[in-house]
Amino acid sequence: MSRNKTVEYRSEEQMSRSDLAAFLRRLADRVETGTVTLKRDGDDTTVQLPERLELELTYAVKSKPKGNKHELEIEVEWDEGSGGVGLA
Repeated sequence: MSRNKTVEYRSEEQMSRSDLAAFLRRLADRVETGTVTLKRDGDDTTVQLPERLELELTYAVKSKPKGNKHELEIEVEWDEGSGGVGLA
């Protein structure tokens, strides 16, 4: 069985630890309401979240010649067939 993945939105930016904390607080407030709107270059993508979600946290260290690179990844998933809803 082939699993196809379509990336609907992607964003990457540098920010201070304080700015990241503020962003995560705003995101948490939106998650609690069940609706998250992602904005980029005038385009909006709205995601409706179900009541139950799967949270995956990963911390990894990648060895590099100029020093290690650390990665903390927060991933939230749900299946449409189990009460989840897709993109609005």
